[in-house]
Formats: sequence, C-alpha cells, structure tokens
Amino acid sequence: MIYRGWIRRITTVLILVLGMVFAFSGCEKPSAPPPITRTKPSKKKVQKPSPSRKENTRQNKPVFSYNPKGKVDPFKPFIQIGSPGKPIPGVPKTPLQEYDLSQLKLTAIVYVGDGNSFGMVEDSAGKGFTIKKGTYLGNRGGKVKAVHLDRVIIEEPSSLYGTQSRTREIVMKLPEEGGKK
Repeated sequence: MIYRGWIRRITTVLILVLGMVFAFSGCEKPSAPPPITRTKPSKKKVQKPSPSRKENTRQNKPVFSYNPKGKVDPFKPFIQIGSPGKPIPGVPKTPLQEYDLSQLKLTAIVYVGDGNSFGMVEDSAGKGFTIKKGTYLGNRGGKVKAVHLDRVIIEEPSSLYGTQSRTREIVMKLPEEGGKK
C-alpha cells in the first residue's frame, strides 16, 4: 500500500513538471522586427520621350468601347409580372386600378346565367365596388375574365424578360357561409 502511494505521488509530480515545462517553453518573447533601412533616392535624370514616340504609343494601345445596343441588361429581372402604374392605352384609370388585388376581397356575386353576372369587391376600408366581365381591376392591368357562381376569374398580364407577353389567371373566391369573412 505504501509503495503504491509513493508511485502515484512521483507520477503526479512528473506530470506536473512536464506540463509546466511545455507551458513555459511556448512563452518566448517574439523577436523584434528587422530594422527599416531607408535609402536616399538617386538623382537620375529621366528622359522624356520625344513627341513622335508618344504618338506611336497611343496608336499601339487598343481603344475599348461598349455598345449596349441589342444586349440584355444584366440588372433587369428575368421574370416580370405586370408592372404597377402602367396605364392601359385607351382606357381611363378607375379607382379599382389603384388597388393591388391582395387588398380587395370578393364579398358578393349576383349570378345570372346568360353572362351578365356581376360581383362586389371590398377594399380594406370597407368601400365596395361592383365588377363584371371586362372590368379592369388591380394596379397590374388585370381584367375580369369571368364571373361564376362562387368565384371571379381575373386575367393579369405577365411577361418573361425579352419575350412576348403572357397572362395568368387569378381566382377570387367567395368566403364560405358562416366561415371567416
């Protein structure tokens, strides 16, 4: 028992000593940076090129120019869905065209089977507007395509950059009875 105790103590002391040796061996002071030596500039005469030499150097350098005509602008988005505020030619701007479609809520539909159906949309302030087939709606040039029994389909122009204009359909549904309005 006594023998084992001495071995543990000696081992512990050796580990502590070795640990201190390794810890302090890395703590050397950094060496000073080498001194900066400055040299005096020499007074050499610089020969100026003759005028004929200047003209030759200008002719050898290529002249770069950029003409963006016919090239794609890299800073424009590839997909452009409508554009707010673009007036539709030949159509006067109505108050319905100043709203975004997300600000309008479909509240009622009067359905007549022969295509003369109309609906009512409401803005966030509670002001109501009547819409029917052909009514321009939204600030991106949307137009009511059809009024059905429970929904209104709006056709909105969208274009991919550099291609022909396409349209997308947006459906506004009536809220369910007794449900969230």
